[in-house]
Amino acid sequence: MPTIVDTIYGSRLQAKPVVKWPGGKRRLVNQILEQFPEPPIHNYWEPFAGGAAIFLAVANDVSASSIISDTNSRLIQTYVALSINVERVVQRLADLARQHSEEFYYQVRKEYNNGLDEIGQAAAFIYMNRVGFNGLYRENRKGEFNVPYGHRPFSFDPDNFRVAAALFAQADLRVGDFSQVTPTGNDVVYCDPPYHRTFTSYTGTGFTDVDQVRLRDACLTWRDAGATVIVSNSLTEFTIELYRDFEVKYLQANRLISRNGDERQSVVEMLAILRP
Repeated sequence: MPTIVDTIYGSRLQAKPVVKWPGGKRRLVNQILEQFPEPPIHNYWEPFAGGAAIFLAVANDVSASSIISDTNSRLIQTYVALSINVERVVQRLADLARQHSEEFYYQVRKEYNNGLDEIGQAAAFIYMNRVGFNGLYRENRKGEFNVPYGHRPFSFDPDNFRVAAALFAQADLRVGDFSQVTPTGNDVVYCDPPYHRTFTSYTGTGFTDVDQVRLRDACLTWRDAGATVIVSNSLTEFTIELYRDFEVKYLQANRLISRNGDERQSVVEMLAILRP
């Protein structure tokens, strides 16, 4: 009997991101995938998971493993909870939707920072991500989520969540720094780090220029190991110099430019590529 996944998406699983991550790649998926080698990919590495739009697009092109990681442990824990018990997360989200209000948002945020069970944490993470200000995920130095209410309605697509959960269930989900990536021949590494000179406080520690240099050096090591390496970043004098020895493509992206989240402008982003 066909599953819900087969019924909606056919033989190739695909899903939209379940969180709205700043700088997410949902609208750039096709442009980025043009730089990928022909499938199958042996191992696929994505060490800055964020919304995981690229993983959700290529998961079925991977012949071995997809290793999806991030330093934001709560993000990864959310994906793990979805992969293990998506129906309980969906039910908890439905409960949150029925109670949604500004007062309720701050109640959920307080409970989230005090600690909930794994299903409650995942549902609260998704709920606050979708109704918080501009879809930000921001932590203070104590590791507390501190994004204010964004005056937005709350909704979600349970069937899309089920498809995404099936894909995450196929992946190796890890908490950690990009330095833990260890590709071999015929692997692909896609990096979407916090952009240079943009918001970087996805965790309490941020992402500095030193980290940007560390990432560039790691890319060279991964290429030498036989992997195709692709990195997204903002286009600045710093990144132009940083990636001067890479193949560089330029992508048009629509990004928020106002505090109220209603205005967008087209900006040029960098895609730096190393091929084995």
